[in-house]
Amino acid sequence: MLANMKLEELQFESVNLGKGSYGQVQLALHKPSGKKVAVKKLDKRMIKTPKMKETLRREIQIHKKLKHVNIVRMYADLEDH
Repeated sequence: MLANMKLEELQFESVNLGKGSYGQVQLALHKPSGKKVAVKKLDKRMIKTPKMKETLRREIQIHKKLKHVNIVRMYADLEDH
């Protein structure tokens, strides 16, 4: 269910979990499942070169494959337009 989540299924809470170079991580509720999830929000304006875009794309692909008790699981990537 979480692997197919949609942006409109998330209810963002006013809790920021962290901040990085390209954006921030915010707590949200996945309404259909009732599970709390961490959402990494990236500002697309910060991705200025094709190399940066490819690096981000590769990071997403790798992170989706990781399954380890010490690594936060990535279920989906979402994009608004």
